[in-house]
Amino acid sequence: RVYDLANKGDGLIPDVLKSARSRVRSTYGDDYVDIFLKQKFGNEQGAAAVIVDKFGTAGKRILDDDNIKTLSDAAKAIVRDKNIMRFYDQHMYRAVNETSYNFDKLKSTGIIDASPSQFPTYISLDNFTDAAKAKDVLQLPKKPTWVAEFTPDQVVKDIRFAKGKFNQGDYTEVLTQAYPKWGKGGGTQFLTNAEIKVSKLRNIETGEIIDFTHTLKRSYAAKGQGTDLIRETFSSNNIKIQIKSGHGFNRPHTTGDFSKTNLTMDKVEDAIIDDFDIRVSNGDNIPTVGSANFKGPANFILDVDGVSVGYRVVYLQNGSVSISTYWPN
Repeated sequence: RVYDLANKGDGLIPDVLKSARSRVRSTYGDDYVDIFLKQKFGNEQGAAAVIVDKFGTAGKRILDDDNIKTLSDAAKAIVRDKNIMRFYDQHMYRAVNETSYNFDKLKSTGIIDASPSQFPTYISLDNFTDAAKAKDVLQLPKKPTWVAEFTPDQVVKDIRFAKGKFNQGDYTEVLTQAYPKWGKGGGTQFLTNAEIKVSKLRNIETGEIIDFTHTLKRSYAAKGQGTDLIRETFSSNNIKIQIKSGHGFNRPHTTGDFSKTNLTMDKVEDAIIDDFDIRVSNGDNIPTVGSANFKGPANFILDVDGVSVGYRVVYLQNGSVSISTYWPN
């Protein structure tokens, strides 16, 4: 038995899904729930309705996308969505205590190890400053004492919704609901098997913060090689960024050659993305390809360990960012 998240009453799991379907039906109509969600997600129709009920128009936009074929696709899209992640401060979280697996390593290194397939790591969009509330909303068997904070780009390729009953149930549990004896539930939950590099570990009880940001490196996905190398990553604002790394780093430029500096590709590109984030937050104009006023990319210059570096950047029509080249001055 679980709590009906609509009225906080004690009900069966189907009641939770039924409640979500009812609210979504009242907003978007019977056909959306009974035809569209049913045809697209089949027996997962109720869980799909929970996504729309929880994330509103952003959730509906994700499920309506033709590229979203499964709820696992939807999970990935949720943590990529700028509007959703802005609401959650661009981070994800894992609540732990001293008995959690490999806690000592987490506390000393800031790393949550990659997990075997049968023992995935539970993570959430929800951040907590109160241990009792975290236990209640996430339906944890014990109060957490620490909250690990990390950027979602690390798990975006390996994230999915959990099944109920510690992933052993036959229904998708978008929001915690299966263990009312441990709390009222209603918290977001996802699964991943990816390694996670934590930016901060915060003690809920004492307020102590262990900051690992100085040890972090962005993760990059790469394709091609040499001057054709292209790498992809995400900004701190969860914006997808594509960099023509080979064109920038792996060749000499008329203004200089990175091979004659002490800089690495990661060092340069991390600095460029940090600079881009600052410029976006300051309201600098980043042109969008194909827009009415587009006259070419923006050109910026920054200092990377004493080396002047220039780069060109644009927004693409899909909202991602392209850094077409960069060079030492």
